[in-house]
Amino acid sequence: MFTLEGYDETYEFRIFGEEYLKFRHFLIQNNFTFIKLIVKEGWVNAEGKKGDPRLQFIEVKMLQDVLTTFAKKLILQFSIADLSESLIQSLYDLFTKEKGENTVTIEVMELEKIKKQIIETVEDETIDVSDDTDSEEALESVAIAPTIKEVEEIKVVTKLSMPSRKMKVKISNELLQELESLQINFKLN
Repeated sequence: MFTLEGYDETYEFRIFGEEYLKFRHFLIQNNFTFIKLIVKEGWVNAEGKKGDPRLQFIEVKMLQDVLTTFAKKLILQFSIADLSESLIQSLYDLFTKEKGENTVTIEVMELEKIKKQIIETVEDETIDVSDDTDSEEALESVAIAPTIKEVEEIKVVTKLSMPSRKMKVKISNELLQELESLQINFKLN
């Protein structure tokens, strides 16, 4: 038995026989793991009744080993205000150094800050106003005035998506770390 934990959920799995022997070296505590499995129909018992569905483990890998397999496209996202000649030159130098087969798309966005006012209301509140000497409790209902809160949102006004026809990169941990050090927003597809 092993437990697989994600950001939001936790699942407990059971693995038996040859599958366990084949994949046990990946089932280490605090290990980032990629698991590919299929759900099959449950076994049929002697009475002809189907049991619970069963899992068949197809592939288990270290998570860092699947990046090159599944990442097909790199999408860079920029605010038009953040673009500069030095940033473009840095990206060109980086991509020249990291040539590969994966496509690159550049998204340039014009962003606008919008201030919205949100009215927060509080329902009537009941307050105990009795003093300790009186045996009967006195309750008083108080209405609290709504408060106005100002919230700032960022809205995309214009978005231009430009897939590169000639520039192709090798998506790797090193490339992604370099993009993070340049503070560039990116997505992988």
